[in-house]
Amino acid sequence: MRSTPLARLLVVSLAVLAATGPLLLTGQTSQAARSASKDAFGVPKWTDSIGSAVAYSSPTYATVDGVTAVVAAGLGGRVYAVNAATGKALTGWAGGRGAIMYPGEAPSAIESSPTVAYLSGPTKPPSIIVGVGSQSVPCQSGGVIAFNANGSTKFVFHTKATFQQWGGKCSTVHDNSVFSTVAVGPVVKGQEDIVFGSYDHYMYALSPSGKVLPGFPIYRADSIWSSPALVDYTHTGVDDIIEGGDSSGWGGPNDGPACHGGWIDDYRDEEGSARLIWEHCVGQTVWSSPAIGVITSHSTRFAVVVGTSWATEFSSNPATDELFAFYANGGQPIHGWPVKTKGPSFGSPVIAKLTPTSNPVVISTSCAACSSGPAVVAEWSGTGHQLWSTWVTPHFEMQASPVVANVVGGVDQNVLVGAATGLSILNGATGKLATSTPLEDGCSMFNSPVVFKDVSSPSRWELALSCNKLGAAHLVAYNLPAAPKQTPSWPQWRGDSAHDGFPSA
Repeated sequence: MRSTPLARLLVVSLAVLAATGPLLLTGQTSQAARSASKDAFGVPKWTDSIGSAVAYSSPTYATVDGVTAVVAAGLGGRVYAVNAATGKALTGWAGGRGAIMYPGEAPSAIESSPTVAYLSGPTKPPSIIVGVGSQSVPCQSGGVIAFNANGSTKFVFHTKATFQQWGGKCSTVHDNSVFSTVAVGPVVKGQEDIVFGSYDHYMYALSPSGKVLPGFPIYRADSIWSSPALVDYTHTGVDDIIEGGDSSGWGGPNDGPACHGGWIDDYRDEEGSARLIWEHCVGQTVWSSPAIGVITSHSTRFAVVVGTSWATEFSSNPATDELFAFYANGGQPIHGWPVKTKGPSFGSPVIAKLTPTSNPVVISTSCAACSSGPAVVAEWSGTGHQLWSTWVTPHFEMQASPVVANVVGGVDQNVLVGAATGLSILNGATGKLATSTPLEDGCSMFNSPVVFKDVSSPSRWELALSCNKLGAAHLVAYNLPAAPKQTPSWPQWRGDSAHDGFPSA
């Protein structure tokens, strides 16, 4: 067992910088440039306060009791659920609901994105589940908390206190954090199960009531930042769990060669036992979260695409600054991959069709932990050929994950990506900036926006984002200038409100 090395503590400083707002702002932008983006989107539909800071937690769109809702969380340890049309809190959610892991404790900070899923069945109201704990806010209890649609607590799940993740800062022991965003799917046939990794070195699968499934948790011997992807490539009604993780020399459950760097692994529940289907050791940590989808022409085989991170002890390994692609069925490397990126990848790659007639491609963000930039977004073909690469800003890093949706009109999809300068919007076909200045210019974003159709007004589409400015966290919504002509492929973090890592279209 090892404690968090200094390299990982970069996440602390980066999250704190994101929370401070003014430390990350760019220079002045001309009034004409500011007007160009305002002309496209107009003034915000509504703006809510969600505490003093938000870092990696991305808002989620879902339908809750027939209402189009946006759900968000932040480092203040509260989860917010608001009516997407008005920005007003849903019944039971006024002021947000605190992630209180033990009676008498203050709410614990949240880095995970809220997941909305029908744990009690499709005819019952959905639940909101979120991982709890943060490397940037020390001495707080981690785990997972689930809320009912009315804001009451459904269950609290406690992780293990495997190690002191904040060094010697805490006088008491705390359950380790869950940075990983929960994914929901049928790990056991016929039910919606809850899957996540934890800093405590374990991968968990819980029943809809919050009980550990037989065969879980799975010991992985090092911290897990990566969010799981769920895929039923066997067509049996049971999802495999594919997730990244760290490795500091462990040989894996089968006592293979020592792995120094990170893992990509695939587990499946078989008659109450979690069986390792395949795994790959790569020579750098995997904090990125895998995306699942078809990327190769004339094939229906699902691919797993994921990037490597920036642990300094493994920086000399060739796997640093790479994107990997494997076939989900068997784990074989896909021809043309891995590819070299402009820097470490912290965000999840996206698999999407950028035009109505194009093949699916991979969109990546890179240069996480590059203190002086540039923040880079790139498009890759299914065979690993770089189609375009765009510097969103030359001065800052990029840890956010992209979203793919048509938000400015026209036929082609847009790529939306957060940075220290706000939300940049690119033309998906060319990679060129579609607006002359970021939306919410100067509001720093380390997370992803969400794009959705309002069920109360089918012709109206909206965009919502959360960001930091002047020491406060904001949840902001805009009406889109025009309804998308192509169904968004990846409208929110991890694809959909269950966060299973699949494209939506």
